[in-house]
Amino acid sequence: DGYAAFKIKVGIDTPRVDGERTRRLCQLLGSDALISSDANQGWSTQEAVQYVRAVADAGLGFFEQPVKADDIAG
Repeated sequence: DGYAAFKIKVGIDTPRVDGERTRRLCQLLGSDALISSDANQGWSTQEAVQYVRAVADAGLGFFEQPVKADDIAG
């Protein structure tokens, strides 16, 4: 009985550093928790892809706002 969902703010640090932090939190919280991350439109497409690759098997539920809203290609 406690929190079941968690959101991690990312996009301020590098995708590698944020990816490592995300992986540690996913491991600590376990598969019963819904874990998401939000970059608040803080990354380029390339950085967002780097982050997604870094956390691909970490158990992240979803990733919000990786790039600017008007970045149609991203």
